[in-house]
Amino acid sequence: MRVLVYGAGVVGSYLAHYLYKSGKDITLLARGSWYNKIHEDGLIIRHTLQLKTTKDHINVIDSLFPDDVYDIVFVVVQYCQLADIIPILAANRSKTLVFIGNNADPLGTKSKIDALSTEGKTILFGFAGSAGIRNQDKVISVHFIDKMTLGSLDNTQSNGAIVEMLFSGTKYKIVIHNDIETWLLCHLAFILPLCYASYENEGSLKRISRNKIDQILDAVVEGYRVIQSSGKQVPQDDLDYYIYKRKKARRLIRLLGTRIGKLLLGNHAMNAIREMTELTIKFAELRRKASISTPNWDALEPAIYKIQSLH
Repeated sequence: MRVLVYGAGVVGSYLAHYLYKSGKDITLLARGSWYNKIHEDGLIIRHTLQLKTTKDHINVIDSLFPDDVYDIVFVVVQYCQLADIIPILAANRSKTLVFIGNNADPLGTKSKIDALSTEGKTILFGFAGSAGIRNQDKVISVHFIDKMTLGSLDNTQSNGAIVEMLFSGTKYKIVIHNDIETWLLCHLAFILPLCYASYENEGSLKRISRNKIDQILDAVVEGYRVIQSSGKQVPQDDLDYYIYKRKKARRLIRLLGTRIGKLLLGNHAMNAIREMTELTIKFAELRRKASISTPNWDALEPAIYKIQSLH
């Protein structure tokens, strides 16, 4: 099975590394100086929690042409980069595309691919459990559990079979979700208020007050309510956690203020201001349609526009 990971950021690099070490026929698409670095020196990843560094001499390309056919293409780029690469993906003859990462409008992404593609494609969306930062020499990765949540917009679980087959025999866990659109929106309802709060302190949640933590959690609840108002069924257990299990939820926010927490959230937030801005704008469309008050979200959101003006 030929596999392409399109995008060599933190998540894409770790996914490519895992597949390569599992003996898969894997190719990684990287751009610019990062392509040159991998091509010349290999893909170097510092695994923070595992206290080890790996170097993989992985097959790397810097362009995808229409006749470069792969069994699966994992698209692992920032949400704000999708518009530029959708025509490339649509023109390519590979049949299965798996979009990994933040996405506020998976239906829009799929519709654009379908409109441009001359052949039908299987399109999946998901999220992989790794984070970190990339510098000039290597990726610094944080991963607790090797896991990917995955689903299709038509809720056809069989569409994920090819991905499950790829990871069969490995310890990487594939979780097929029957409503991946709502899952992705709920993830944004959690992550965006955290990013806004971090922008108030240059990407850090260190030493934030309890009142600020509660404001973040109240904003998350408001985000979930917005999603509910659009007719989607949000996970009640998750919503109850943010409302009724505040002590545990506050500890989670405190964790994100640590050095490891900054690798999980703060560094990505600071390196993805454009992505977070576009996600904010798209999520705002849902908020405008919702007939509910979101005072905590309203108070936090301006931080992204302020930091955008400074970078």
